[in-house]
Amino acid sequence: MTHIPYRGTALAVADLIAGQVQVVFADPISALPHMQQGGTLRALAVTSKERSPVAPDVPTIAESGYPGFDAIAWHGILAPAKTPPAIVKKLNAEIVKALQDPETKALLEKQAMQTVGNTPEQFAAFIQQDIAIWKEVATQANVEVK
Repeated sequence: MTHIPYRGTALAVADLIAGQVQVVFADPISALPHMQQGGTLRALAVTSKERSPVAPDVPTIAESGYPGFDAIAWHGILAPAKTPPAIVKKLNAEIVKALQDPETKALLEKQAMQTVGNTPEQFAAFIQQDIAIWKEVATQANVEVK
């Protein structure tokens, strides 16, 4: 494959539909409407280690013959490093409460997001793990930052 840098997934998906490119790594929110309405796109695999709840019939890349493949996009809420622990604890409690609200959860799931709502320490550990994974990928691919 040849990497083509796009200024957004929507433009890449538009070129895929138009036949300008043959394959795109796209986020679900950009691809799902084209998969569901009219079937102009066909999902080949999801990059997470588990199947997506919004596309349960689509296999994972690991199921498709590349074991161990797991690459996800994630969103998180962060505060300045010097935020007092009591404020972090209160913010975390309110965020977790909001993520458990059925209306909020449904809204996020409609946008192909899965909620986690863990502790600040667990989230920090997740971020460190993600950095380590992508640092190793960059090293293996000889990526240089200029």
